[in-house]
Amino acid sequence: MSHHQPPPHGTQSAAPGYGPPLYGTVPPPPPPAARRTTKTLLVAAVVVAIGVAGAAGFLLGEDHTGPAATSAGASLPPRPYKLTVPPSLLDGVFVIDPDIIIRITDKDMTSYAEAGIRNAKGVSAHYKSGSSASRQQVQFSGAWGTIDDPDRAVDHEIARLTDSRGPGDKRTAVGVPQNVAPGGLEDAVMKCQMLKVSDPTAPSDPATTYPVCVWADHSTLGQVTVIDPNSFASGGTGVTLDEDANTAAKVRQAVRTPAG
Repeated sequence: MSHHQPPPHGTQSAAPGYGPPLYGTVPPPPPPAARRTTKTLLVAAVVVAIGVAGAAGFLLGEDHTGPAATSAGASLPPRPYKLTVPPSLLDGVFVIDPDIIIRITDKDMTSYAEAGIRNAKGVSAHYKSGSSASRQQVQFSGAWGTIDDPDRAVDHEIARLTDSRGPGDKRTAVGVPQNVAPGGLEDAVMKCQMLKVSDPTAPSDPATTYPVCVWADHSTLGQVTVIDPNSFASGGTGVTLDEDANTAAKVRQAVRTPAG
């Protein structure tokens, strides 16, 4: 995916993941400027790292043309399911973020073909919390087509999570991929991997650890990550692997619809 973004993996004055102040009777005071910058950069780094597991790209505060959709391959018979990008997920818990656009490139489509997805069409989107009480975000990307071997497709995408993306890429795998079976997964297979990302401009700050979950069935493949900026501020691990898996299963149900 091509990108125009602030370093690291982008520079920005406003945090895509920092979100608005919490609302309530008494909003908490804003954190110091240095801490705000650190959290902003960590969230940006995570957004790029989990982009479509390939040359992830995002635009911040630029023209929003909607979630990207790219086609590759020759025509095949209709698929039983396709992936869509709804304006909201989980009954409005998350809504499309108009300030972050994830674009899929030819390189990503080539990788989907290498994963065994025939006649693939790629989709991606970034969601923010639909409530002022939370700053959590969800990043979703994937492809739909004909998948003969879902296990192979998942393994391929999990392997891409730790591919080097060039200088300044401070992202490593934590442990090994875990097979998971959250409720609602149905006939799909899913694996999750913990990743660690650090801010190369602030080496003394704690690294952030977060999970990425990938599912595949015989017509769709998806990658989901829940980003929790509040936990990043203190060097936390964000949501747990099981929490991400449960959200990924719900996202799958929301974005996967009959084709034809």
